[in-house]
Amino acid sequence: MPFTKLVIDYMKSLGYASNDQLSWITLAMASTIAGNLTLLGAASNIIIIEYLESKMSTSISFTEFLRIGVIVTAVNTLIYLALLWVPAIALH
Repeated sequence: MPFTKLVIDYMKSLGYASNDQLSWITLAMASTIAGNLTLLGAASNIIIIEYLESKMSTSISFTEFLRIGVIVTAVNTLIYLALLWVPAIALH
């Protein structure tokens, strides 16, 4: 989230406004899938790992998470690109 806030401020400084809906949707989609790729991509991932270790006596390694994260991120990216493509075509 801190990076997303930084990008929001940067986009505003570049002149993006509320009518630039496709740009804001793109940022929302990117920040949503950012935590899917790596264990350190989102604070919630760390919370779940800590829970697994303390309550369930198990864990997931960075490599294990990354192996699944690559697949999940790739699928999400393809879906999001398809969803962004439709409004992009409609705007032009």
